[in-house]
Amino acid sequence: MKFEELTAEVEKHNRILERTYQLEADMAVTRNDIEALYREVVNLNPPQIR
Repeated sequence: MKFEELTAEVEKHNRILERTYQLEADMAVTRNDIEALYREVVNLNPPQIR
């Protein structure tokens, strides 16, 4: 492989890593939002004491 081809492969790899890190960050935010919504639902519908 030529130097330019290797450079292109490294850049492609780095872009994939950047997208993966962003997806992981987005998932953390989404998970936090879901947990917050779940807590709201639980607070709106407390368990019935029988």
